[in-house]
Amino acid sequence: MIHKQFDDGIVKIIDHRRLDQHRKNRRTEFFVKWKKNEEVSWEKDRDLWQFEDQVQDYLTSIPTRMSNSSSRGGLLEL
Repeated sequence: MIHKQFDDGIVKIIDHRRLDQHRKNRRTEFFVKWKKNEEVSWEKDRDLWQFEDQVQDYLTSIPTRMSNSSSRGGLLEL
């Protein structure tokens, strides 16, 4: 499997969402603010392999009760 490779760095991971409730098919996507042009986009967890440290920092920084924050449809600050 070929993974995406990003040429730009992450400014901030803003939010996340979990797709598919079945454990076998569960995926997580992260809403990422990129350094280049300060663009934002939803990216699959497996595509952020280059930024594993930033993803782990984000996950450890969010309160447990916020782990499904996107299911409420809200976005955190940009």
